[in-house]
Amino acid sequence: MSIRQDPPVADVVAGARVVIADDDPIMQAVCGAVLEELGCEVRLARDGIEAEKLGCADDLDMVLLDLEMPERSGLEVLQTIRSSDHGRYIPVVVITGSDAEVDVSRAFELGATDFVTKPFQPAILRNRLRFILKAYRAQEERRHLEDHLRQTQKMEALGTLAGGVAHDFNNVLAAILGSAELAAEQLDPETRVYKSIDRILRAGNRARDLVRQILAFARKDQAEFRAVDVSEIVHEAIDLVRAAVSGKTQLVFDPVCEPLVVQGDPTQLSQVLVNLCTNASHALADEGGKIRLSVQGIDLDLPIPNGPKGLGPGRYAVVTVQDDGCGMPPEVRARIFEPFFTTKEVGRGTGMGLSVVYGIIAEHGGAIVVDSEVNVGTTFRVFLPLTDQETEVTNGDERPTSACTAVRVLVVDDEADIRDMTEDMLDVLGYDAIAVGSAEDALRVVREDETVAAVITDYSMPGMSGADLARELHALRSTLPVVLWSGNADNGDTPGIAATLVKPVSMNTLAKTLSEVLG
Repeated sequence: MSIRQDPPVADVVAGARVVIADDDPIMQAVCGAVLEELGCEVRLARDGIEAEKLGCADDLDMVLLDLEMPERSGLEVLQTIRSSDHGRYIPVVVITGSDAEVDVSRAFELGATDFVTKPFQPAILRNRLRFILKAYRAQEERRHLEDHLRQTQKMEALGTLAGGVAHDFNNVLAAILGSAELAAEQLDPETRVYKSIDRILRAGNRARDLVRQILAFARKDQAEFRAVDVSEIVHEAIDLVRAAVSGKTQLVFDPVCEPLVVQGDPTQLSQVLVNLCTNASHALADEGGKIRLSVQGIDLDLPIPNGPKGLGPGRYAVVTVQDDGCGMPPEVRARIFEPFFTTKEVGRGTGMGLSVVYGIIAEHGGAIVVDSEVNVGTTFRVFLPLTDQETEVTNGDERPTSACTAVRVLVVDDEADIRDMTEDMLDVLGYDAIAVGSAEDALRVVREDETVAAVITDYSMPGMSGADLARELHALRSTLPVVLWSGNADNGDTPGIAATLVKPVSMNTLAKTLSEVLG
């Protein structure tokens, strides 16, 4: 039969940081010897002022506190410790020269953990302190687990909120972008009005990408990786950031001559740069300053000073975002990538920006390094592994291709603006478009009109959802392709659904999708 044994004393409390607050050198020596035997790190406070300072340290594990000290009484020190952020948790053992009930009672009222009466046996003190430190370590572990659980619940709440808001918000964006695109189709690209509408389109597309990024982060969706040139992404990010930073901020970009191609999601990488630049602009505050972006290729076969940890040898693209703002002290720099950690006042930040940056870079197989000095500035360096693949050619600026024949397409959406805008898009593309506001009306139209060749339906509608409508249509006419679009849903496996689009959808994407599903 095995007998359970407690681990050795040093294994339980080794490294614990303990303050001895006592002006008596003999008591300091006795308590210090006991704590050193336990493997603790001892810090001495010879009066009440030193005791208050040391007792409120963020890395402290325990305080041994004499009630009779010069400058401040032990009770005053105890009250100060308990009012600090970290001090409210740590055990405070009061050392008193008497067992006066009034002193002990008052100490417990102020938050003392235990008390020891002088004189005491060192062995008794050692066992008592060991028990208290062991209980404190267990309580700390539980508190960290509870904090982690709360953060996890915050992330789940964020995902729920994002999913709920995305549909309505993307409906608004869809109406804005669709109407702007229709207007742009009727204008000469050289006119001032066209250029204004083009800015609306670019800003709206950026808002669309931000919503998709929030959804991807909350749901942990797989990124859409392809070969992209980092320099081009930096150029696009600068255009987005320039409109957001203060007019007193100078934004400088040091371009690179060679292409630096990585495997990545362009939207996510753009989000990284925008977040880093936004963070830099906040560091500059209202006084303004300089934000410098640079891109370079670097070989990590040899170690570099203050370089990233854990990256294998090879060639990397390094994107640097540097500001000459307020900088960060070490204790803040150590926590900047934690979710929901922020030093900004309420309304200026959620603490999500840099945690999203960290997660995206890790997903891309890269690393991020930060150097900062208070009142000097901060430098972020993002390392991304290069690839030999060539960048894909996109035709985002092409005008949509019109349909060859007047194919009838049914649009189903409970939002009147979305119905009207989509109907206009289809008319421009050459389709014979009809629109209804409910799934029930859509079923009636399909039953009565056999010429309907495709259906475009919203997912979230009163009564019957778009997915349910697709099932009904599939049962009615199994060859009828249904295109489902929504702000946040993915129902591509539902019978009858030929394609799934996420709002807002450009005219070019709509034309391409219909061409594919109609064969």
